[in-house]
Amino acid sequence: QNQSQSQNQNQNLVTKKLNTFCPGCKIWTSAVSPDRKHFAYAVEGKNGKYVLFLDGKEGKKYDGVISFTFFSPDSQHFAYVAYEGNKEFMVLDGEKSKGYDNIYPFTFSPDSQHFAYVAREGNKEFMVLDGKGGKRYDRVYSPIFSSDSQHLTYVAYEDNKYFVVLDGKGGKRYDWIYYLTFSPNGQHFAYRAYEGKKAFVVLDGKE
Repeated sequence: QNQSQSQNQNQNLVTKKLNTFCPGCKIWTSAVSPDRKHFAYAVEGKNGKYVLFLDGKEGKKYDGVISFTFFSPDSQHFAYVAYEGNKEFMVLDGEKSKGYDNIYPFTFSPDSQHFAYVAREGNKEFMVLDGKGGKRYDRVYSPIFSSDSQHLTYVAYEDNKYFVVLDGKGGKRYDWIYYLTFSPNGQHFAYRAYEGKKAFVVLDGKE
């Protein structure tokens, strides 16, 4: 079964469930779990509030839902970003985080046991892993888990330099960093870095 066929099947499932759970509703975003046993969608209500339904069960109301709904790889967890007033919240399994100025890309680990996202407060950004905020930088980019779910990495920016943060520890600073990747077994880590016109491949912290 190719990706296009899978997407079509998921869309047909979405349409069928929408007609069952909420006929005629205006749907803001929707998702089907990887195992196709769970279905979620956000509905824009007449009062301007947004409500998220999971398997037909109504959840909390928010001023808005501003991200795509997202299931964990094992289909047991569910997350999305909502806002109230001028604050954004990460909602994981129905429980909302503290409010932030902004919340950026989020992801589950491959084993579905960990969850990470980027948050902004004022002019600083930081990674939030399993509900705990990390060190603050000028910019923080998308989180990447290793295939064995034991490591988390991301690129941070501070003092006009980019550097990789692996398991909470910052590496050498460069002018640019691209193409972060883990080995298939999750035991090695590499990326491409630039200093001026010189390019390096950094493997396990060594150029």
